[in-house]
Amino acid sequence: MYVYLSDISWEGRGHPMSTISIRDLQRNTSGVVADVADSKHTALVTRHGEPIAALVPIDAQDLEDYLLSKVPSFAEDMAAADQAHAHGEARSAADVFAELDAQDAGQ
Repeated sequence: MYVYLSDISWEGRGHPMSTISIRDLQRNTSGVVADVADSKHTALVTRHGEPIAALVPIDAQDLEDYLLSKVPSFAEDMAAADQAHAHGEARSAADVFAELDAQDAGQ
């Protein structure tokens, strides 16, 4: 399934990057994602031998940093949400879920 490129070091981390074809990824998406998450190594996705995407392991602590670096509107959305919350214009997820649970119980 994987082609392991032992002679290539990526991102200065000193570890090789695995590659997977888009077809193999389609056939075993869950397994590939689990491998990336467990190994903490990026996997390069290829189509006809050309790189088209990368599967990057990420944990909850790094997610915000990743989004801030890759999605410029994320910071704006977070600031707007913080402001709405400060002005009492937003509700906590716990409150929303409690309301949904109460609705489900009433049906």
